[in-house]
Amino acid sequence: MIKKFSYICKVFEGAKGNQLKPGFLDQHDTELAIIASFLGTDKLEAYFASLVFGLSCYHRSVDMSDIFKHMDCNALELLQYNHVILALDKKGIVKSQGNNTRFNPAGREYNYVINKKVVDAILSNSPPGELKKIHFNDMLELLEHLWSLGEELNADEINRHDLFAEVERLFQANKQLPLVKHILTFKLDEVDAFMYLMVIWDSLHGKEGIAIDTLLRDLIRRPSQRIRHIQSLHNGENDLVRHRLCAVEEGSFINDNEVVLTDHSRELLKSIGLVVNKRGPDDDDIIKHQQIKTRELIFGKEEMKQLELLCKTITEPHFTTVRERLASGNMPLGITAVLHGPPGTGKTESVKQVARTTGRDIMEVDISETKSMWYGKSEKLIKGIFRLYRHRVETSATMPILLFNEADGVLSTRRQLGQSNVGQTENAMQNILLDELEKFDGILIATTNLIANLDKAFERRFLFKIKLNKPGHAQRAKIWKLKLPGLSKAECDTLAGKYHLSGGQIDNIARKREIQEIIYGSKCNISDIINFCEEEAMGREHAKIGYMNRN
Repeated sequence: MIKKFSYICKVFEGAKGNQLKPGFLDQHDTELAIIASFLGTDKLEAYFASLVFGLSCYHRSVDMSDIFKHMDCNALELLQYNHVILALDKKGIVKSQGNNTRFNPAGREYNYVINKKVVDAILSNSPPGELKKIHFNDMLELLEHLWSLGEELNADEINRHDLFAEVERLFQANKQLPLVKHILTFKLDEVDAFMYLMVIWDSLHGKEGIAIDTLLRDLIRRPSQRIRHIQSLHNGENDLVRHRLCAVEEGSFINDNEVVLTDHSRELLKSIGLVVNKRGPDDDDIIKHQQIKTRELIFGKEEMKQLELLCKTITEPHFTTVRERLASGNMPLGITAVLHGPPGTGKTESVKQVARTTGRDIMEVDISETKSMWYGKSEKLIKGIFRLYRHRVETSATMPILLFNEADGVLSTRRQLGQSNVGQTENAMQNILLDELEKFDGILIATTNLIANLDKAFERRFLFKIKLNKPGHAQRAKIWKLKLPGLSKAECDTLAGKYHLSGGQIDNIARKREIQEIIYGSKCNISDIINFCEEEAMGREHAKIGYMNRN
């Protein structure tokens, strides 16, 4: 059996310099009949397919000028066969490519390669089969196919006109798929329809969203039109936003924005069998209030009074009543507090006990993880924190507490302009945090050791400002008795007078005692406790007066 490749070679060689003279098809009638049957075309289409195939051996891709040079004919004469190439493209035998500067009078781009499936079929002498799949069994198959078209667009292997035409063709051929039905109902334009499908595809793979500028750079080549489209998304005039299909997550600059699926979109997709889970905080970031052990807080009278007010404010039914009253007065609904004071004074433990008492879980945030050296990433992480918190609020029976623990770095005074890139990134983080706090309507508590460095702009954002001082003599004695109940009242009083330790430091000593008793198998005496105090104080917390007999 003679291979189809040899027939194509004969047609290609015969076309060289024939100048499109009358009867140019007749001289290869037999070969063209066989090629046409093989490819599923007519003879004229088989003729031009042979030309593109042959020229592709010399060039990565073929445009119309390559064809008329090979045939030594006038470009205008060849233009009358424009429809033949377009028919081959539509059938999938040739594939159009973008990034071409040559245009015909109608404005279409002409740059083609033979479909790889056709090349393989010709070389193997076996039928090419289905070249352009039209009907898909489910939406995932169609989404994957559309994603591959997007990859071809990005690689300039397909032009935008043909991409949009193919999407429209596939939509019309797959109206039975529920998602296609919904998209056709929304009457999205070609750019928004493709963007929406790509956001869905990426979301199914666990991604948060797509950078708008990156995607639109391929879909809309003219900068002015691209900027106009980005603006429409940003100001809510775009159909994707108006129909609540997508939302815009803002970055530092407008071209850093990302388009993400809305909860409305997720529900729509869920109803048709496509589950796209909204990314929420990991369980490691959540402290369940039921798991918090009861611990007595020991502070001065004024400190306890302030903590009690905060606790009662976010305890039902007070919390609901407070929010209703604030709303009626057109006041911000958010309950925000900053707990400040030296290390070891119980700031974090106070937040935990407030959460346990009020029955609220804690979403704890490690601010240090958001301070990325990569410009722009930290700002997105800050916005992501609040987005995830809102998700927790929406999906929790009781509003959780957002805890910014040890937030010194992000609450400190902003740096002067012109300093390092790190400083600029920190300033950008703070600006975003200030903006989020301005519109915050949940419960946020921050802790910091360095209140003196608190940026002035943050002061009014915190409704409660609670200072937790190092314990006084009476509080220290009470903490000693609480941590080491085996000590006598006199011993606790003496230790409290001699060592001005914080609650956290006394807790360390209690833990050391437990470890030593396990390791050495004997009970610690007061001398051991004193040694632990000396180690913990490191010479800084030793009182100048008072004496304890080590014997």
